[in-house]
Amino acid sequence: MENSSLKVRRISLRLQLTFIFGGLVLITVSTMTLVNFYLFRSHLSEIAAYSLEEAGSGAVLKVQNFFSPPRHILNYVSKFGFYDQVKNKPLDVETITHYFYSSLGIIPYETPQIYGVYMGFPSGSFIDLERGDKEFRKVANIPESNDHPFVRWYIIPTKDDLKDMVYYFDGTDWVLSKPADLKYDPRKRPWYRLAMIADQPVWTDVYKYAMADILGITLSAKIPGGKQGEFFGVIGIDILLNDLSQYLDDLKFSPNGFAFIAKKDGKLIAHSSLLDKDILRKGQKLEINLENYHYPSSYDLKVFSAFSKSDKKLLRIDSGDEQLIAMRIALSEKAGLDADLYIGAPAMDFTKFSVRTVYINFAISLVIGFIMIIMSFKVAKSVARPINKTVLLLDRIRHFDFSVRPDTIPSRILEIDQMKHATVLMHDALQSFLKFVPSDLVKNLVQMGQPLSLGGRRMEVTILFTDIADFTTISEESDENELVSAMAAYLKLMSDIISEHQGTVDKFIGDSVMAIWGAPKSDPEHARHACEAVIACLKALEEANSHWKAMKKPVFETRFGLHCGIAFVGNIGSPDRLNYTALGDAVNIAARLESLNKEKKTKALVSREIVEKCGDKFEFRDLGKVKVKGKHNDVHIFELCSGKICSGNRAEK
Repeated sequence: MENSSLKVRRISLRLQLTFIFGGLVLITVSTMTLVNFYLFRSHLSEIAAYSLEEAGSGAVLKVQNFFSPPRHILNYVSKFGFYDQVKNKPLDVETITHYFYSSLGIIPYETPQIYGVYMGFPSGSFIDLERGDKEFRKVANIPESNDHPFVRWYIIPTKDDLKDMVYYFDGTDWVLSKPADLKYDPRKRPWYRLAMIADQPVWTDVYKYAMADILGITLSAKIPGGKQGEFFGVIGIDILLNDLSQYLDDLKFSPNGFAFIAKKDGKLIAHSSLLDKDILRKGQKLEINLENYHYPSSYDLKVFSAFSKSDKKLLRIDSGDEQLIAMRIALSEKAGLDADLYIGAPAMDFTKFSVRTVYINFAISLVIGFIMIIMSFKVAKSVARPINKTVLLLDRIRHFDFSVRPDTIPSRILEIDQMKHATVLMHDALQSFLKFVPSDLVKNLVQMGQPLSLGGRRMEVTILFTDIADFTTISEESDENELVSAMAAYLKLMSDIISEHQGTVDKFIGDSVMAIWGAPKSDPEHARHACEAVIACLKALEEANSHWKAMKKPVFETRFGLHCGIAFVGNIGSPDRLNYTALGDAVNIAARLESLNKEKKTKALVSREIVEKCGDKFEFRDLGKVKVKGKHNDVHIFELCSGKICSGNRAEK
């Protein structure tokens, strides 16, 4: 029996398989996704740094391309002057002016980042070709309708002073305007002064141009004279701050990126966020430092401060809840500018696509995991279905219901098919076994849940023995096959009636039947049920014999012996071969009563114990006491009447 103290919570095989396989799939998918996500997050900085280095390489080339034209021009002019161009002509202002507009004057047309090209001389003379903004055109009295992008500006010496001349192109020729005194002296401008003290081309800081409300920087250099150590003048090339800021803005590679150029002391030269900003408001300082310049993200000061403490080319900088990736590129060699280019962006800008990809992969993994769980459930269902059917079938077998055969349960799984085959064998074996062993005994054994063993117990039971009269003669006169068929019908009739009346057929002994009431199934009315069974057998045999006689088949006149007493009932035999039966004096008396029927010319004899048990429920005919073989005392016997009339006198009640 199952120990009630050991209660195990059980769930169905389908759910177990679903939980196991679905759980394994979910754990595997989740683990792989989380590991990949963790590894990806741990390498975000490396990914961002690599992306920034790639972008930085391109930025270097772009910066070189931006600053190369003015550098190449000034490097050449500062070394060779104009002697190769003017050859043997006198090197005067007129000659230089002609050469300037015929050669250098085309540079602003072909180089959009250059705002203007000009030369200043020690005498105060000045030659200029520039784009000319609105303020300058207004001062120079150039018609507003003129849309030519460039103007020419001369300052030539006279006997008493310097004279300004401004020309604009009207579509046909250069036309002289009538400007007011512009009061411009190139010798006092930053570009001129820096060039005079430098031995090579030099860049100015950001400053306001003289005749326009615009900011920019200038690359200037001395023009060598005819003798060693002499100089002829200074040449300058302007680049607007707005154009440089536009160029830096183009270097940004993300919406939150930044790019700026600053000197070592923090003086800002250009910034991507200065684009189209009005920084010439009244009272505002023209000298812009990183400390006094801020824009919404304010990354610049943090980046500059971090690089000022490090000599590395690339840094990862913590900025609150996010990390910045920034790169510093020296412009002294790349552009001849004593400043550094700083580019960078938040790390997430470099990796957001990758992060989005990771999240998409994670979502896809979850969907796949969910699909796998559904598939696991379906697989578990397909596995559990034949097992559940087999369990139901085994429960039928446990209750001795053999109406369904196990071979009607299909399955493609080898182990389940083998289990089904074993169930078929058990089904057929048990069904056959019940034909050899009393079904009540087998049911009792199944209900007990214990293995079969030798032993039994003494108990009161009713024993029946039957025998066919003249069976030897019938056997000699009948065909063997017909006899076997007739005996099968006869024994089935007897067995069915005994079973219907709660009796158990113990064994068939040739043509005899031994049956027990009260064991293995307990029955307080075992004597009465036994008498009812005998009467039913007599009546059924009477009808059956009439039918068999009409068909010219053997007729079986049967004699019955019935006794109630104490007997040893249980499993008798050897450990390898058992037989459930009853032993004892009660069994012997029942057998002797059956044999006395021939002598007393009766059909059913019972003992006094039967009569006492049944009382007046049946009619008995008293035949007195007789000597029974093997017994010292006489046995009082009675005939059980099948109906109201017995074979002799009325029954004694």
